[in-house]
Amino acid sequence: MPKTIIIFFSSIKEANALLYQSNLKFKKKNDIQYICLYKEYKIKVIITGIGKDSINNLENEFSDIFFIIKAGTCAVIDNSLSLGIPIIPLFVGYNGINIPLVLSKLPSSIKKRINKMIIKKGLSTLDEPLSAEDKAIILLQNDYAFADMETFFIIDKFKKYPVIPILVCTDRGNKDAKKDFLKMITKASEVLKKVIINIIGDL
Repeated sequence: MPKTIIIFFSSIKEANALLYQSNLKFKKKNDIQYICLYKEYKIKVIITGIGKDSINNLENEFSDIFFIIKAGTCAVIDNSLSLGIPIIPLFVGYNGINIPLVLSKLPSSIKKRINKMIIKKGLSTLDEPLSAEDKAIILLQNDYAFADMETFFIIDKFKKYPVIPILVCTDRGNKDAKKDFLKMITKASEVLKKVIINIIGDL
């Protein structure tokens, strides 16, 4: 039985480039799941939907998981960091509870490929999109540089597996967040595709 790599996206817009503009030949299994075989691996892309409830409704038992990628977009609230870049946070938090990044079970080849993307700041998973500067300032004061709505819940739900959170910064978490996200989503999907292909390409 092939080992399984699961890639979670919250929306089809984020997954679009990987599914339809890469050399991987994905087949649609149902409305939220796409599958392809790559070497001796089965790669599953699962579109979770947005927010905590969507993650809670996911099944959490899969056969022979190698590792999981949580791929998506996030707000970046540290002005020293640029939009459009892929990042991996050092830790992920929700309501004051932090989970450190744990990648020790990954092959060294994968760890080498992702090390340059790790930012020594946290990502805060929120119950609603970040769109106010005062909230962003509070997060920044607590060592969070990024915010999203799913990553903490995926890492917590699938904690017995190595999870790589890869996010592309699309907005600043301010009043222009929605407009900036819509401008950036196509580029973000392309960046996510390149990063994921780079990670699995040498397996």
